[in-house]
Amino acid sequence: MAATETPPDTTIYERIYRGELPAYRLFMGHGIAAFLDIHPATPGHTLVVPQEPVENYFDLPEHRADQLNRVARYMGKRIEHELTAPDNRRPLRAVQHIIGNGVPHAHIHVLGSYDREDTKNLWDPARLIRDPDYDLTGIQRQLMVPARDAVELTRALEAIGPAE
Repeated sequence: MAATETPPDTTIYERIYRGELPAYRLFMGHGIAAFLDIHPATPGHTLVVPQEPVENYFDLPEHRADQLNRVARYMGKRIEHELTAPDNRRPLRAVQHIIGNGVPHAHIHVLGSYDREDTKNLWDPARLIRDPDYDLTGIQRQLMVPARDAVELTRALEAIGPAE
């Protein structure tokens, strides 16, 4: 394998983290990234992932799970307080899901809940937003972590433990 080739077992999240694939990034710090899901279940659907490719969330060291949760919680608050969906709806609350399928790389889904029923059957493929005109860039602008908050969040992650 040439030096510039990606190993075959590299996950899509590793490639996004390294900048090899484009993403709608919201936060990167202390080995944790948050970016928009390109096939969201609800507007603002965010993925929070560690840099290292641990396959299962429950196999992460305790401090890494705490760091992921800290970023997921922060992103949930941004979704609740900063996001207006393209159809002008505001989320009632944010929800968090840890799902162990799809990509073999630990990650947390953070989603806005827009009505009392929309968190049922979230993973039904028919529900995913696949509109080519869906404005991911506009959502990214609303949810991007401000520089001051990014510094504070990174410091909080450092206080929890190392970036690995």
